[in-house]
Amino acid sequence: MAKKKYEYFTYEVDGYIIESKHPDKLYWPEAGITKRDLMDYYNEMGDYMIPFLKNRPLTLHYFPYGIHRFSFYKRDFDIKAPKEFIEVYLYEEKSQDKVLRVPVVKNKAGLVYLGSRGCLEIHAWASRYPHFDKPDFVVFDMDASDEVSFDKINEATKLLHKKLENLKLISYVKTSGGTGMHVYIPVKLGYTFDEVRAWAAQLAEQLAQENPDLITTIKQQRKSHAGDKVVIDFMQNVITRNTAAPYTPRANPEARVSTPLKWEEVEKGGYTPSDFTMKTVPERVKKIGDLFADILEHPQILPDL
Repeated sequence: MAKKKYEYFTYEVDGYIIESKHPDKLYWPEAGITKRDLMDYYNEMGDYMIPFLKNRPLTLHYFPYGIHRFSFYKRDFDIKAPKEFIEVYLYEEKSQDKVLRVPVVKNKAGLVYLGSRGCLEIHAWASRYPHFDKPDFVVFDMDASDEVSFDKINEATKLLHKKLENLKLISYVKTSGGTGMHVYIPVKLGYTFDEVRAWAAQLAEQLAQENPDLITTIKQQRKSHAGDKVVIDFMQNVITRNTAAPYTPRANPEARVSTPLKWEEVEKGGYTPSDFTMKTVPERVKKIGDLFADILEHPQILPDL
């Protein structure tokens, strides 16, 4: 039986040569986006993604046959990858008594390499090497079931922003790339995950009490995507828990992207997550810049609530 012939191709980025196969494999068939398109996207957006991802452990979501077929996550990275692209650090996960080999992407070529291997989604920890147990963000995941309109999610996100402004805290917002929103508060290094999670839980509970017809929390709901209210998920603030990285594509038919927004856009409303896709986001960023560019330059102390 003759061996199956593969269509190999080479891709050059920043002086590195990446070899892959099947450049025209459809990863997002409805959007007509191929493997080569994904690699082009990472090449174009890598300069915006890498500053946020530097030294940050990742969980990688692979879809080797496209978004409608088998997929798998990798956070314990036993895949052989060139060291010039991917660094691997050891993290002792005490709750499961095991050592994880967590991957960190080193450069834009590393992103393109991951794309060449079918990594469609990149999810990032809220901490960085070597301080895995010390988060540099508080993260709020604003989400809901399909019964809840995106306008409600946007309204709840505005209420969270107003509360943070009243506390004199700088915050950043992006679409999740799914149906929700993510809000980040950069914090000074030194807090534990338990401390930031307790703080986030208290603030979320306050918002839920103040807006009982609109907002609930994980604690109250007991299930993150149920009911007719917007759920504030503060459980993102757990070590090894990860959130879709800024500008990562997502595995939905429209090829949406987790996209940073201006708070003015959130206040104005009138947009949907479907407005931000692999086809539209690169041009948007060229026009308005990277809205997460200075997120690491504003570490803050969390006030008492």
